[in-house]
Amino acid sequence: ILKRYALFYVLQGKYEQALPFYERAIAEFENKAISLSESQHHFDFVALLTGIADIYYNQGHYQQALPFYERAFLLAEEASKTSKRTDPPVIIARTLNNLAGVNRALKNYDKAESLYLEVLIRWQSIQYNEKTKQYASNLMNEPERSYTLYSLAELYREQEKYALAKATY
Repeated sequence: ILKRYALFYVLQGKYEQALPFYERAIAEFENKAISLSESQHHFDFVALLTGIADIYYNQGHYQQALPFYERAFLLAEEASKTSKRTDPPVIIARTLNNLAGVNRALKNYDKAESLYLEVLIRWQSIQYNEKTKQYASNLMNEPERSYTLYSLAELYREQEKYALAKATY
């Protein structure tokens, strides 16, 4: 319920009102001692961490967003090892892309480039699962892959590496 309240305010651009709901939801999640051996709980927590990180990012508080994005990525990777869900590769790629973006905003260009390249590799590796029918094709993730390419090109442009930027666009 707290996450829904937070999203209600985020959708209105009222980040300051959303922040306490995310903070309370995260605190409750951590304090409940829910068996985090269940990967679904991990992914719920990843969503909370990403939500609060997005607020800080959208406010330009990149240094505050960074640890939340880092934690979300590490938790998503850990949860994917035991998950029965079919979407962990997508969740991991998205959280990694967020981490790349905040590093770019912090002008940690080498780190951001490395992360963007890793995201592209991950998008490429997400394949159609015949058994679960979860990914119709890599084209389902094409807008996100394209956004990653665009972000990488912008990263190169910001560093005045125009030839690389042009080749990446």
